[in-house]
Amino acid sequence: MIVRILQGLGTGIVVGLFFGLLLGFFNLGVGFITIGFLILITYLPTGYVAARKNEHPFLSAGIASFLLVLINQIFSMVFYGGFHPGVFVLGLVVGLILSLVGAAIAYASGRSNTAKASWE
Repeated sequence: MIVRILQGLGTGIVVGLFFGLLLGFFNLGVGFITIGFLILITYLPTGYVAARKNEHPFLSAGIASFLLVLINQIFSMVFYGGFHPGVFVLGLVVGLILSLVGAAIAYASGRSNTAKASWE
């Protein structure tokens, strides 16, 4: 379970950095759409990877999401200064929901691969 949590955490960090750099390279700016896109593309894979082939998929996705929000908040404090509890709580709620959606996708796809049809 710990390995899956760390894999999900690493996936979220790498995907978020890659797409953040890609958006910055094309000078798309910081707007609501780009921020929403980055949040979506960061937390969905985090939950998906953390939940794959795991006995406790939703717990793993939740822990990975919490750690990713914590890391994001720490880096935001260091580079942008200040701690805003409202932003932290909002990031925690949105990140957890998106991560659990990713875990549900992984859980559903894992069940459909192992489930046999009724005629078999």
